[in-house]
Amino acid sequence: MTTRIASVRNSKTRFTRRTLLVAGATVFVMGTGAGVTGQQRPQDVRAPQTASVDFMVVAKDGQPVTDLKTEELTLKVDGKVRPIRSLTFIRLSAPIGNNPAGTPPTVDAAFATNLATAAELPRSFILIVDDETMPIGQEQKIRTALSNFIRDLPATDQVALVTVPHGGIKVGLTTDRERLRKEIAAISPISPMQDIACRTVTTLSTIESTLDMLTRASTQPVTVALLSSSLAGVSTAEMAPRPGTGGSLSSQAGACAIKADDFVRIGQAVAAVRAQFYVIDPDYTQGGTSNGIGALQGQTNAELFHLITNSEPGLTRMARETSGYYVATFDTEPDELVGKPHQSSVKTSRRDVEVRDRPFLVVGRPAPTANTVTPTTVTTAMDMVRTGKQYRDLSLRATAASFRNADGSVNVVAAFEPTDPSTKIMTAYAALIDEDNLAKAVWQGEADKLTGWPTTLGLTVKPGKYRFRIAAIDSNGRQGLIDDQVVAELRTAGALQISGLLLGLQPAGKPFTTRMQFTTEPEAIAFLELYGATEGTRVAAFFEVSTTTNGAAMSTVPGTFASTGEDGKYAVTAKIPLASLAPGDYVIRAIVGEPGKPGARVIRTLHKAR
Repeated sequence: MTTRIASVRNSKTRFTRRTLLVAGATVFVMGTGAGVTGQQRPQDVRAPQTASVDFMVVAKDGQPVTDLKTEELTLKVDGKVRPIRSLTFIRLSAPIGNNPAGTPPTVDAAFATNLATAAELPRSFILIVDDETMPIGQEQKIRTALSNFIRDLPATDQVALVTVPHGGIKVGLTTDRERLRKEIAAISPISPMQDIACRTVTTLSTIESTLDMLTRASTQPVTVALLSSSLAGVSTAEMAPRPGTGGSLSSQAGACAIKADDFVRIGQAVAAVRAQFYVIDPDYTQGGTSNGIGALQGQTNAELFHLITNSEPGLTRMARETSGYYVATFDTEPDELVGKPHQSSVKTSRRDVEVRDRPFLVVGRPAPTANTVTPTTVTTAMDMVRTGKQYRDLSLRATAASFRNADGSVNVVAAFEPTDPSTKIMTAYAALIDEDNLAKAVWQGEADKLTGWPTTLGLTVKPGKYRFRIAAIDSNGRQGLIDDQVVAELRTAGALQISGLLLGLQPAGKPFTTRMQFTTEPEAIAFLELYGATEGTRVAAFFEVSTTTNGAAMSTVPGTFASTGEDGKYAVTAKIPLASLAPGDYVIRAIVGEPGKPGARVIRTLHKAR
């Protein structure tokens, strides 16, 4: 669209007036710059808390399903349905055989978040090989399969190697592939030293202790693969008093009697370390797996794959499935035991998919009491921003764009929100920190100001590169911090200057509000500001929608100019249709300038969720 700039001294639109009033208010609040004071109130151990459960959902081909909605899931804890407060999909490393490290993304992220990225979240695999049930001559098959597996994994994925029942940890979690290859090459059949019942008891005990030792420092779920087809089931003496329990029996008894609780403890240990358990059948014989494997599956929800198949090796399928997982949050009940295993299940109404969950869930952590919380341990939102450490218990997202102030400084207009809109934020603090690690502008917000999402704030600085940090603490004491890079600058096109680009909504008769993701809205409003236009200047503006930063435009929308009452300053907007766009990320490109002359281009990614 090309328009001729006319005098605007007495011509203000509703859109621009309200936008400017909001921006002015945020600058005023930012200017207070005081630190967050006071300490958090200790949680009552009897009060409900927000807990989380992680699980995977995969399609028939093993690919993670990434677009589930809360209404498609049913979570039960101790037999009771628990409403899901929030649902987040977290993508981990690339699938096996595909490591796109260093490949630039085709689309920038639509917003910053404190959810860890795939690069920050390598997977951890614990490979447990039962070497006392390995027939002589079968070792090469195991060695080749394991070597191929670690070869094809992304280089950032960690792997540990364990042998049972007696070998223990051969290699702890490491990315050192050469060290792993040496230990894999040393795997050999070992003549059993015990009968099958005693060997099973030792194997279960070794698995339990190994999981605890290898996962103490892990902040993400781990994947455990047991390569075995031979474990004894519950002993007859244990099963006899329990008619109707079904399952399979072992004739062993005495000192090595296998109890049902032996398998239950494995299930609870798996839940405690957030492990996803798999059984990989080495297929030593045509007889299939033994009774104890079924008992182990029953207490861990372990999927059974085969080491070598005509379609896809079991380890490869396992790696495909574990390249992403969901985290769902829910509220505990008063007096519910925390830090203890509870029976749980996750079901979905989505057809043709499978849920990979665990039959046990360790609910939350013990809440602190008045005797365990001291003032010296309280962290404020300002402390979090100053340290720059990672805080991810409270999930946040944020975005920012640069606009010009009348004095020539840059007003970085930012918006942030919790990913769960029902979250009650009690305090928040933000800062722009320069390359000398000095805070050049700060903002603070308390609960009475944090009543709508997203919340908009303004930070005035000189042009330059900054770290944008914003921290928040919610009513449950959860802490979250986003640490992102911001370039405070305007784009130029000859004598014109163009602000950054924001996306949002503007219902009829209401002011423009920033929006970081869209769902069923029919359209999004793209908004920027133009500076330096004089009366009579001809200016063109149009907005393109594309799937990549520099790709062909799917559609083009003309821009609309609105006066602001400030000489040379105009608001430029466009309505971006959303109905025809499938869920995903799209690049919105705004090109503004004088016809026949080079224009300025500003871009922003639009995220449409399901």
